[in-house]
Amino acid sequence: MNMILLLIHPDLHRVGLTILEKLREMEETEDIASLWVSYFTGIAVISNRKTPSHNDTNGRPEWYDLLSVKGTNVRPARLEFKELGLKLEYGPGTVVGACGQIFEHSVNFWGEGDRICYARFMRDKVRVRFGVDPGGWVTQDLYASSLSEAFRKNKNYIS
Repeated sequence: MNMILLLIHPDLHRVGLTILEKLREMEETEDIASLWVSYFTGIAVISNRKTPSHNDTNGRPEWYDLLSVKGTNVRPARLEFKELGLKLEYGPGTVVGACGQIFEHSVNFWGEGDRICYARFMRDKVRVRFGVDPGGWVTQDLYASSLSEAFRKNKNYIS
């Protein structure tokens, strides 16, 4: 999920990585922070239930939440973004990045079988506590420069 975040929102990846590094440097949190591998500051687990239509409130409008689904359901759930008139098939193995603070979203049907959604998110209060710049919106220029930098650093791994 950290690599997906790097690809879709380089600034938010930097925010999460910086916070985690700071937690690993603090004596009172270094033990537990060394076990936490996610660059997100929180993860919610939603199992076998509908999710009422809502907006997320504790992040920032320009930040993405990552929703990933595991399970045995044959018929995929449907993730709905009401304002966009969009319903996405949301089956096992799906990962969705969304600005949850901006777009109201819901899951009104999860299909037959079991389904677990891992909702990864960032809390702005954590960012503020550690004095990390929030970054900005993902733009074409930011995305292009981040990819160019990644390719430059890793050119030996790309054939």
